[in-house]
Amino acid sequence: MNKIGILMDSDLEKRTVSRIKKHILPFMLILYIICYIDRSNFSYAALTMNKELGISSAAFGLLSSLFFIGYVIFEVPSNVMLHKVGARKWICRILVSWGIVSFITMFADNFVHLVAIRILLGIAEAGFFPGIVYYLSYWFPEKERAKAISFFMLAIPISSVIGSPISTWVMQNVQWMGLSGWRWMFCIEAIPAIVAGVVTIFYLVDDIDKAKWLQSDEKAWLKAELQREIDANKDKMKSEQMSIKDTFKYPIIWQLTFVYFCYVLGGNVLMLWLPQIVKGLAQSLSLTSIGVFITIPYTIAAITMYIWGRHSDIHNERRWHTAIMLLISTGGFIMILASSNVILRFVALIITILGLYGGYPCFWAMPTVFLAEEAAAVGLAIINAFASFGGFISNNVVGILMGRYGVNSVFIFLMIFSILGFFVTIKLPKEKVKSIRSNVNDRQGA
Repeated sequence: MNKIGILMDSDLEKRTVSRIKKHILPFMLILYIICYIDRSNFSYAALTMNKELGISSAAFGLLSSLFFIGYVIFEVPSNVMLHKVGARKWICRILVSWGIVSFITMFADNFVHLVAIRILLGIAEAGFFPGIVYYLSYWFPEKERAKAISFFMLAIPISSVIGSPISTWVMQNVQWMGLSGWRWMFCIEAIPAIVAGVVTIFYLVDDIDKAKWLQSDEKAWLKAELQREIDANKDKMKSEQMSIKDTFKYPIIWQLTFVYFCYVLGGNVLMLWLPQIVKGLAQSLSLTSIGVFITIPYTIAAITMYIWGRHSDIHNERRWHTAIMLLISTGGFIMILASSNVILRFVALIITILGLYGGYPCFWAMPTVFLAEEAAAVGLAIINAFASFGGFISNNVVGILMGRYGVNSVFIFLMIFSILGFFVTIKLPKEKVKSIRSNVNDRQGA
């Protein structure tokens, strides 16, 4: 290809990717912010709900973990359905159904009600995250994927930055009709999910040819680029022929699952227990102050997540970028355990959260290197579903540890899995992850 052709192709690539980013990523970010606000608001409700309904630490741990029963069981079937009926319809279904279940939570009057609601919420939300990652993989070339995922996953820390002060403010200030603030919090925060579900059906498209916001040459370039990547990656070509049963037998799937399992253990514990941990560190804080306080580590985590995802794309490297963040979270846990000073422990908590969230985009850029088509949809669901079982384990274990041995035992428990996750990550097949780099270099040399 001559220089003029290369420049024209480069301009077309930049223009196409820019249009995709502007049209898809902000909307996906909003959807995932809504998702995590609805998932994490249970942790803020605990500040007053537990006392009102007579729920102990162990019981709250069980309730937190029950979400993952339906989530794990229905994750793979949900993603299979997404692949068959299309992302637009299925993501709409997920959003509306979890919004309705979240709304119903305001009427819970006892432990049994919450048991049923938490299981239903997991069933309703199953398939959302891996479905979005799968959807992004069919719009973004491999070298842009970690950046795209990092932008999308900014929703996790941003949801805490937005949701923490809103949730705690509503709980403290809204007691309409004689109902507790935590009940109105569930009601108010469920509405955006239902509205967003309706918008999704009109906004998303299921394939490139239906994207009216792309020009014909941009559509042609994107389809050709994605197909070129599939053709260049023999493992992907092989995975296209995998049945669902074969995907379950693919060894790398289970290595990736364990790595994400380690991330989920720490991330879910902090998401669901952080308000109570912060309250324990500073008893004098009001509900609203706790919400504002929690925005600090998540704001720093959001910035780190985006920068680290971009760094991973620039260097076309995923494995070590994922592993280093697990090492940082391990260091944060050690600092928490080594210090008795409240300020130093809070700084260490910031480092821990930074590590647990900073590696997400780099990790989720790896699975689609190994898998394509339906195998990718199923593989992503397997990783997310079985790793999310860590949420079931961690919240039950943490509830028991908190009640019997105190918060330090929780940090030791999480630190062990951060270390294990680091070692499993660096043992992932180097040559397969490097295929991203070689594919990019091949194109540049063409």
